[in-house]
Parts: sequence; structure tokens; C-alpha cells
Amino acid sequence: MKKKSSLLYSIIITCFNGEKYLNKCLDALLAYRHPHSEIIFIDDGSTDRTAAMAKKYKVEIKTSKYKVNRGASSARNYAAKKARGKYLIFLDVDCEVKKYSLSRLIQTLERHQKIGMTQAVLLKPNGATESTGHFLSFFGLPYNIKITAKGKLLTVFGTRTALAVRAKLFHKIGGYDEDYIIYGEDTDLAWRTWLSGAQVVTVLNSFIYHHHYSSLSKKTRHRLYYEGCKNQLVNILKNEDGRYLIWMIPLYIFSWFIIAVKLIVQGKANFILWIVRAFSWNIVNLPSTLKKRKIISSYKAANNKAADIQFGSLTLNQALENGFQWLLSF
Repeated sequence: MKKKSSLLYSIIITCFNGEKYLNKCLDALLAYRHPHSEIIFIDDGSTDRTAAMAKKYKVEIKTSKYKVNRGASSARNYAAKKARGKYLIFLDVDCEVKKYSLSRLIQTLERHQKIGMTQAVLLKPNGATESTGHFLSFFGLPYNIKITAKGKLLTVFGTRTALAVRAKLFHKIGGYDEDYIIYGEDTDLAWRTWLSGAQVVTVLNSFIYHHHYSSLSKKTRHRLYYEGCKNQLVNILKNEDGRYLIWMIPLYIFSWFIIAVKLIVQGKANFILWIVRAFSWNIVNLPSTLKKRKIISSYKAANNKAADIQFGSLTLNQALENGFQWLLSF
């Protein structure tokens, strides 16, 4: 078998109907990437002009197209198998890198061997901070943080949208879970990174613009309730410390009951069916989820800090308050 030549890093972009952002994303990457890197672009079954637009980059960028939409997790894993980089950088097509954005993510991994994953500070189009990572509330739901303090590194529990990870670590922990179509896949990957014994940090001097917060329309908003509810429960069942499962799962179920009540009050009771389907999916697929939990336990480091870091440094009242704020955001 021919050995793949080594590069410093591989940039992997997955896209579904992203024609609006494609040129801005790829042009910025070509301008600021390292000479010993590659860009892999996966068109995840787009039905707009994405495929035609991507063709003009085929000399400088490796492009592939799925015939049907399989979800970001599947597309990212496919690209990661082909990647030649020591590090993998995962971006969405609505991300626009700035100068030094990528180099600072990689430099942190090069200098700190205990760090397995890095995230950039996500900026809104107007330059305001959108996210510097997230932690879990006691309801098992993620809450976003926006740290603007000076410094270089911020320890976080979860990442999203713009991250770099050691390629060997990514493959060791099994890559992205392909049962996740949208939502929760980055949280899961970061959680398993912590369980492996590695650390996750946000690099506070690395900035990436995130031009579109959600890809859902009014016609597809039901996926927020189905995928969001389904995937975060899988996250808990697969990854959570046994000491916390006994009380976190009841709180998680209660949180979605609150969301269901809110939907009734808002006249959106039709979405409740998708929440029920999400829980039903987890019941039917529990044996598969438990098999994944067993696989995770096979590489879980005895001294991992996942349980210590997952809630952040909040007090009990603050953690509960953040959980309720998340519920009210639906």
C-alpha cells in the first residue's frame, strides 16, 4: 500500500447548498493557508449552484460531491480518510478565516502536546463575538460562552464550526458519529477528546467570521427539535460519567417537557411530534448507543478530566440559570 505523503495540516470544508458563502470561504483559505497544507471540499449533495461554483477551484482544491445529502459527519469522515495532514481543520462553508487564524490553531497544537483540539473565536459578520466554546448545564444541554478577556488559551468543554484536531487522535476516537446529521456532532467529538485524556482549548487570538448561525428554514425547523433532542441525549448516554447519568437524564427529559409546554403556548404543538420521535429513536437504538459507550471506554484515559471540566466554573445557581436560558431560547 502506498504511503500518503505528509503535510502540516488538511483543511476540510463540507457544504450543503452553500453557494452564497462559497467564494468568500474558499478565497480566504487560499489567501491565508500554509504552503504545506491541502484543502478538501466536499459538496454534500447540494441542489443549488455549489457544484458548478466549486469547479473553478479544482486545480488548487480537492473537490468531491455526494449525490445525496448524508450530513456533515459522514462528509467530514470521508474527507478525513483522504487527508494527508498531521492536523485536521474542520470548517463550515459559511466560515471566513482571517490572517493567522489557522496558523495560531496549529501552533498551539504543536507547542502543547497535551492539547488535542483547538477552536477559533467565532465572530458575527459585524465583528462581535459569537462564541468562544461551550460547557454543559446540569440539564445536559450546552450553553455558549463569550470570553473577550485578554490571553491566549481558554479551556473549554465543547467546540463548534471551526476547530483543529490531531489527525491521529481523530482516527483513534473514531471520528465523527455518522448518526448525527446536524447538531451535537462537534460537542460529541470534543467530549470524546477529553475522555481520551487530551485537552480542548479556544485560541483567543485566532478569529474566524461565521456568516450564518443556522442553515434551517421555516420548512426545516423541525430538525432543530428532532436532531437537537436526539443527538444531545446520545451524547449523554455515550459519554457521560456514570455518577451523573442517574440525575442528568431525568433533568434532560424534564427540559424537553418544558420546551414542549412552551411550544403549545406558542401555537407550535406540531413540533412536539419531532421531540417524541427523537426520544423514540433513542429507545430503539439504545443497544447501538451502549455499544458505542463500550468502545469509548476502551480508549478512555483513567485520568481524563471530562467530568471535572464539563460544567465549567459556574456555581449551582449559575449552571441552572444557563440551562433555563437555553430552554427559553427555543
